[in-house]
Amino acid sequence: MVWKKLSFIFSLYLVTGIAFGGNDALASKGPISKGERVSAYLQTMLTIKCQILDINRPDKTTVGFDYQEPIRLVVTYEPGPKTIEVSMVGTMEDPKNVQGLIGYIEKTILGYNKRLQEDFDVILDEKDISIGYLNVKNGKIVTQFKNGEFVNK
Repeated sequence: MVWKKLSFIFSLYLVTGIAFGGNDALASKGPISKGERVSAYLQTMLTIKCQILDINRPDKTTVGFDYQEPIRLVVTYEPGPKTIEVSMVGTMEDPKNVQGLIGYIEKTILGYNKRLQEDFDVILDEKDISIGYLNVKNGKIVTQFKNGEFVNK
């Protein structure tokens, strides 16, 4: 009886070990820069914030831009200039409206500074953030925010 239980447990271990072996490269340990960890944190927080915006559909007076569509964005860390890069895509064409959206995203990012300082010992400034908005219909960048100012394309 004990032999049957042990063989069952052993066979179960073999099956689950094979089924859940995973990718060793994903589990490999290595240094991850603070910038990459901060950008991953901001990606998560901004995704949640944008989902909440999409559900609530705020008016222009609340957020500072005419909310027309879900906000699609990607946050990355660029080690060369040592900046947090936010790339947004959508169909908005009015540069003033896009500037309002970018301003909202920038203020949201800077609003996380207390948490960033607590968790990562990092405080971001507007010059640490670069944000661009690409109109997917015509493939052109509507406007960008770099070094603390807007650059229209």
